[in-house]
Amino acid sequence: MKKLILATLPLLFIASSAIDPANAAANFRRDTKATYIVRSGAIPNNINDVDATHYFELQVQGNPLSQLFIDIPEGIKVSKGIRVTDESGQKVAAEVTIADKTATINFSQPVDSKKIRIALRGVSNTYPHFGYSRTWLYSVSGRHVGFTADIPYGLVQVQTYGGG
Repeated sequence: MKKLILATLPLLFIASSAIDPANAAANFRRDTKATYIVRSGAIPNNINDVDATHYFELQVQGNPLSQLFIDIPEGIKVSKGIRVTDESGQKVAAEVTIADKTATINFSQPVDSKKIRIALRGVSNTYPHFGYSRTWLYSVSGRHVGFTADIPYGLVQVQTYGGG
């Protein structure tokens, strides 16, 4: 047993010295520019409303964004389309299509380094809800200029609350 411990001790020493957390942290790039979801919500956020707006904001960074894909959850119906605006509230030119629970937004001009707001309008809940709260999850991804693959940004969470 003593020989086994003495034999593994040099290996542990070599392995622990090869990974230096201080050097690893110093070499980590903190200036990475990636598009990310900023915030989300519903107006009004009452589950009984049949004409709500579910929205989220996206901070576009890095390569310009040319397309955006939104997976609409089961139980949600979007009847008045999707509107895309910039930080000042000006409409961003884009072609929007919704097919098979996926919304595709093709930007007329790629969006570069700005915050955009995506508003799904005329949202209604098609599930029986009986006044209970519900959290809706929209999967969001995009395609940037110079990339051939879609880049997932994550899940947009929209909370609705019960009410009489």
